[in-house]
This record gives sequence, C-alpha cells and structure tokens, in this order.
Amino acid sequence: MKEDKFISSVMGGAKYARENVQSVMIVVVIIIAIIAGGIFLQSSRINRKEAAATKLGLAQIAYDTENYIEAKDTLLSLVNSFPKTDAAKTGFYLLGHLYFALGKMDSAEVFWNKYLESDMEDADMKAASEAGIAGILSNNREFDEAAQKFENIYEKYPKYFDRGNMLWLAAINYQGAGQIQKSVELLEKYLEEFEDGSKTMNTKLMLAEMKVN
Repeated sequence: MKEDKFISSVMGGAKYARENVQSVMIVVVIIIAIIAGGIFLQSSRINRKEAAATKLGLAQIAYDTENYIEAKDTLLSLVNSFPKTDAAKTGFYLLGHLYFALGKMDSAEVFWNKYLESDMEDADMKAASEAGIAGILSNNREFDEAAQKFENIYEKYPKYFDRGNMLWLAAINYQGAGQIQKSVELLEKYLEEFEDGSKTMNTKLMLAEMKVN
C-alpha cells in the first residue's frame, strides 16, 4: 500500500511537471541560483581570506627587510580592503608598532585600540598593545596613568613573556609621578619575582639611592 502511494506521488509529481513546465523551471532556476550563490559566497570568502593573508605576508617581508614605509602601505591596504579578516586585525596590531617606531603616536594608539577592540584572543598581542599605549602616555609625561596601565598589564596577563618589564616600568612611572613609596614597593617586588631579570642590577642601585634620599 505504501509503495502504491509512493508511486502515485511520483506520478502525480511528474504530471504536475508536464502541465506546469514554466513554473517548475522557474523553481529549478531559483534553487540553482541559491546553490550557486552559496558556493560563490564561500569561494569569495576563501579568496578574500587568502588575499588578506598574502598581503600580511608581504608586509612582514617588507618589515623584516626594514622597508618600513612599504610595510605600512601594505598593511593599510590590507586593513582597508579586508577589514573583517583575522589578517587585517593582526594588521591593526602591526600598524600600531610601525607608527610608534615612526614617531606617529596618535596613529599608533588608534591602531592598537582597533586591535584591542577586535575579537582576536592572542593574550601576548593584547598585552603588547596595551603596553604600547602605556608607553605613549609615559612619553607624554602622563606618568601616573602610564604607571597604572603598566601595573594592570602585569596583573592582567600572568603568562605575558615581558611581564617583569611591565612591573619595572610601572615602578619607574610611579617614580616619575612622585609616588616614591609605591615605586619602591614595585621595585622590591621586581627583585623578589624576577631575581635573574635583565634590570636586576639597575633596580638594586635605584633602590639604594631612593632609600638614601
């Protein structure tokens, strides 16, 4: 009985198709267009992703060979052409460093903030972006705010490879802000936690001088 119903259904469908050729063809064309559109969209996304990755690679080559202006221009092209790709988001981070190196602090801060506002989850790159912004504040002699940012990076990113330096820079900026006791506390903390750090000897000398004064 079920087989008869199936055959009847198929035959009914065939009859409808013969009698409504135009309608059926329109539906078929629409379905093909939807499928083709999906394939094209997927292909387009893949192509954009590959193109963005290629630009990022070219920028990296230019940077490694010290062609900084070419690297900057390539990265700007990347973030403008493919702003939603992961490559472009990495480009925000790199542009922050390039503009900082070129002395264009406002632009550096803009691109570091763009990276921080993105959905990228690389903790080291986030920490480095925040450190760059703190460095700009320090360069502008906004020592108190810079110190707080450096200390926050030290607390917020326990696995950051340059964490010891963040603590040391926080201490130096607190000193610049006139908060000597806070600076001493952090320098002593640096010696406790980073006994073999690159700034150990310098830190000991600074502490000796600060305590005498």
